[in-house]
Amino acid sequence: MQITNTPEPFSPAFGEILYAVALTEEERGAEIAIFNSTGQAMIGIKKATEVPEFSLNVADYLRSQVAIEPLPRQVCRIIEAPQRLFRSLIAHGDWTASQLHTAGIVPVGMNEAMCDPGLRSLGPDEQDEIGWVAGAGTHFARALFPVTGKDPLEIQLGRIEIEEPRMLALIVNSDDLDLGLQQRGWQWTDFDRFTVEIHFNYQKITTFEYIVRPSNRCKTRLAWWNRQGGIDFHSFESTSREERLFEKREAAVGDRNRPVSAQCQLVRTLHTAHTTREQTLRLSQIVGSPQIWIVEGDTLIPVEIRAEKPFPIAENGETAIELQVVGTEPLLFQSF
Repeated sequence: MQITNTPEPFSPAFGEILYAVALTEEERGAEIAIFNSTGQAMIGIKKATEVPEFSLNVADYLRSQVAIEPLPRQVCRIIEAPQRLFRSLIAHGDWTASQLHTAGIVPVGMNEAMCDPGLRSLGPDEQDEIGWVAGAGTHFARALFPVTGKDPLEIQLGRIEIEEPRMLALIVNSDDLDLGLQQRGWQWTDFDRFTVEIHFNYQKITTFEYIVRPSNRCKTRLAWWNRQGGIDFHSFESTSREERLFEKREAAVGDRNRPVSAQCQLVRTLHTAHTTREQTLRLSQIVGSPQIWIVEGDTLIPVEIRAEKPFPIAENGETAIELQVVGTEPLLFQSF
């Protein structure tokens, strides 16, 4: 038995994952084992056909294991993110074949950010992250704050060297940036914009522009699993409505019904300021995301979109966006 074709390295898990196997006369009809991403458990068996070459699509087996969420809050730095890569693995006898995959639906090239490059924003007590499949070599990131009549104020965000391709993530934390600015005699509120650059082997590979937002107690920050297989964020500037829906459950106790439990479900209606078409297209991914969270400090609250009206995307000019999110994990309460 011989592998004649394997999936592309770091291809998306939510696409076809095809292995082609050439069979000898004696091996036709043999069983091929499918293992989980860690290779520690067999999760399926596929019987080979009687033809000389057999194709096996293991996408469904891998997708059932794929789940990601925002990285924990931490200082600005570049970290390895192995939890963002997933491995397909098949085996028969003493041979195995495997490949690494991202958690997206579209391919992402080496040293290419796993998010759209549109304008982003960051306010006090907020964190953003940028992930990428990194090639072997030196990776470096910095933030540049513009200063009128002078060179930009530079804050180094991290440096890491890797010997083989890995998944990396850059943490951009506003509180940590503010501390770095204060050490240089500046404040977060002294700026309205800044730029983040990521370099590979001393060449710039991507740039992100950020708007510096002031403190806002009325905001709701959403994180979502994007189509490239990374995590994106956006803060909706206002919440026009917040409800908590209660549902009671009763049981017969003696000759009457008594409440035995109750559950509470969070519902919020969110609004964001007028955005350009490019920004709106980026935010439209939220509607189709398999996982969305409200981010409150270190807490992640899983939610889903309640789509009561079409997502607005203007052909020209700007448009306002309204979303209603509903908690997917209701809180349960005992009644007695």
